[in-house]
Amino acid sequence: ILQEGSCDRALYVVVQGFALAQAADGHVLTRTGPGEVFGEVSMYATGNRGASCSVVAGSITTGVKIINLPAMKRSAMENPLQISRLHRFVARTLAVRAQSQVRRDTVFLD
Repeated sequence: ILQEGSCDRALYVVVQGFALAQAADGHVLTRTGPGEVFGEVSMYATGNRGASCSVVAGSITTGVKIINLPAMKRSAMENPLQISRLHRFVARTLAVRAQSQVRRDTVFLD
């Protein structure tokens, strides 16, 4: 779906199926399913993508909705409440992923 090192300003919402975000060494970073987002860091930060995302093998057909920066800006003008909800949702997603990473790092250090 997207390649590590690519440069775009978009996030992806899984509509159906599942997607995996993987580091270059093949380590699975996240698994996302319907209603979840991936690729969100590149929407809010500059630079290249830090992971590749692909369809989960054996998953039903995976469908994603791509929201790029121009679409985000248009939505902000047309429906500010909707875009505000999206920003809050992405912020919660990032917070949960950060907390999970801290727990994994803590277990590793113990």
